[in-house]
Amino acid sequence: MKAAHAMDVDVEAELGRVGIAANKGDFANEDLYTTVDQAVDFINKTRADALAIAIGSAHGYYVETPHLAMKRLQEINKAIDTPLVLHGGTGIPEDQLKQSFKLGSTSSTWPPNILPCSTRRLKISNRSKRKRIIFSACGIIRKK
Repeated sequence: MKAAHAMDVDVEAELGRVGIAANKGDFANEDLYTTVDQAVDFINKTRADALAIAIGSAHGYYVETPHLAMKRLQEINKAIDTPLVLHGGTGIPEDQLKQSFKLGSTSSTWPPNILPCSTRRLKISNRSKRKRIIFSACGIIRKK
């Protein structure tokens, strides 16, 4: 973390089990979700600039519709002052994505084959106390 910050590079960490969407157990098992205590402890120890949390999403294409743990997202959002990222945006219903942004997610990710790299930069902001995160699936993340 120190080396990255010394070079003015932000670091995004992933905490909890954000597994593979083809395996229902990876996104439907609440025992694998990030807890508030884990998030607080992790951020206090690492000072990561953004945190991807496990709340029922997974990487890839879902075998069935996921159901995000919105209450957990809201609790983690209130407990830490670090931008939260939702990995595994592909296949999450639009109403759940919108709700996740209202409750604290500052960005989400989609696979490269959905949008060409030149148009993949997504600007997503929420109305929380957090800085807006600009995320590109091309691998660029920075605060504005």
